[in-house]
Amino acid sequence: MGAQGAGGHVDAELAWRVADVVERFLMAMKPGERMLSNLTVTAKKKVKLVLTPKTKPHDIDAVDIYSASYEWLGEFVDFCRRSGGFEVL
Repeated sequence: MGAQGAGGHVDAELAWRVADVVERFLMAMKPGERMLSNLTVTAKKKVKLVLTPKTKPHDIDAVDIYSASYEWLGEFVDFCRRSGGFEVL
Protein backbone atom coordinates (compact mmCIF):
# COMPACT_ATOMS: atom_id res chain seq x y z
CA MET A 1 0.00 0.00 0.00
CA GLY A 2 3.02 2.26 0.07
CA ALA A 3 3.35 2.67 -3.69
CA GLN A 4 1.08 3.42 -6.62
CA GLY A 5 1.54 2.45 -10.24
CA ALA A 6 4.43 0.12 -9.43
CA GLY A 7 2.67 -3.00 -10.71
CA GLY A 8 3.20 -6.53 -9.56
CA HIS A 9 2.27 -10.13 -10.24
CA VAL A 10 0.64 -12.40 -7.66
CA ASP A 11 0.66 -16.08 -8.59
CA ALA A 12 -1.97 -18.54 -7.35
CA GLU A 13 0.09 -19.66 -4.34
CA LEU A 14 0.78 -16.10 -3.21
CA ALA A 15 -2.89 -15.16 -3.74
CA TRP A 16 -3.85 -17.94 -1.28
CA ARG A 17 -1.23 -16.72 1.21
CA VAL A 18 -2.54 -13.15 0.91
CA ALA A 19 -6.06 -14.44 1.53
CA ASP A 20 -4.87 -16.33 4.64
CA VAL A 21 -3.25 -13.20 6.09
CA VAL A 22 -6.23 -10.95 5.39
CA GLU A 23 -8.57 -13.58 6.81
CA ARG A 24 -6.60 -13.55 10.09
CA PHE A 25 -7.06 -9.78 10.30
CA LEU A 26 -10.79 -10.19 9.61
CA MET A 27 -11.14 -12.54 12.58
CA ALA A 28 -10.17 -9.62 14.84
CA MET A 29 -12.59 -7.21 13.13
CA LYS A 30 -16.35 -6.71 13.13
CA PRO A 31 -18.70 -5.81 10.28
CA GLY A 32 -18.76 -2.04 9.80
CA GLU A 33 -15.14 -1.56 10.86
CA ARG A 34 -12.29 -0.46 8.61
CA MET A 35 -8.62 -1.35 8.51
CA LEU A 36 -6.46 1.73 8.09
CA SER A 37 -3.21 1.79 6.12
CA ASN A 38 -1.19 1.43 9.34
CA LEU A 39 -3.09 -1.86 10.01
CA THR A 40 -5.08 -0.43 12.92
CA VAL A 41 -8.84 -0.92 12.99
CA THR A 42 -11.51 1.70 13.52
CA ALA A 43 -15.30 1.80 13.66
CA LYS A 44 -15.20 5.51 12.78
CA LYS A 45 -16.99 6.30 9.51
CA LYS A 46 -14.76 7.29 6.63
CA VAL A 47 -14.87 11.02 5.94
CA LYS A 48 -15.14 11.89 2.27
CA LEU A 49 -12.00 13.66 1.13
CA VAL A 50 -12.64 16.70 -1.02
CA LEU A 51 -9.55 18.16 -2.65
CA THR A 52 -9.62 21.82 -3.63
CA PRO A 53 -6.94 24.24 -4.78
CA LYS A 54 -6.71 25.35 -1.13
CA THR A 55 -6.08 21.83 0.22
CA LYS A 56 -2.71 21.57 1.93
CA PRO A 57 -0.80 18.26 2.23
CA HIS A 58 -1.08 18.37 6.04
CA ASP A 59 -4.89 18.55 5.67
CA ILE A 60 -4.92 15.01 4.27
CA ASP A 61 -4.97 12.09 6.68
CA ALA A 62 -3.30 9.45 4.49
CA VAL A 63 -3.69 6.75 7.14
CA ASP A 64 -7.46 7.25 7.09
CA ILE A 65 -8.05 7.68 3.36
CA TYR A 66 -6.17 4.49 2.49
CA SER A 67 -8.46 2.12 4.32
CA ALA A 68 -10.54 -0.93 3.55
CA SER A 69 -13.84 -1.97 5.08
CA TYR A 70 -14.46 -5.31 6.73
CA GLU A 71 -16.89 -6.09 3.95
CA TRP A 72 -14.43 -5.21 1.16
CA LEU A 73 -11.67 -7.21 2.80
CA GLY A 74 -13.99 -10.23 2.88
CA GLU A 75 -14.64 -9.81 -0.84
CA PHE A 76 -10.89 -9.51 -1.44
CA VAL A 77 -10.27 -12.80 0.38
CA ASP A 78 -12.85 -14.48 -1.86
CA PHE A 79 -11.28 -12.89 -4.95
CA CYS A 80 -7.79 -14.08 -3.96
CA ARG A 81 -9.01 -17.64 -3.46
CA ARG A 82 -10.90 -17.73 -6.80
CA SER A 83 -8.44 -15.76 -8.91
CA GLY A 84 -5.71 -18.28 -9.61
CA GLY A 85 -3.38 -15.27 -9.30
CA PHE A 86 -3.66 -11.72 -10.52
CA GLU A 87 -1.69 -8.75 -11.76
CA VAL A 88 -1.65 -5.27 -10.23
CA LEU A 89 -1.03 -2.57 -12.81
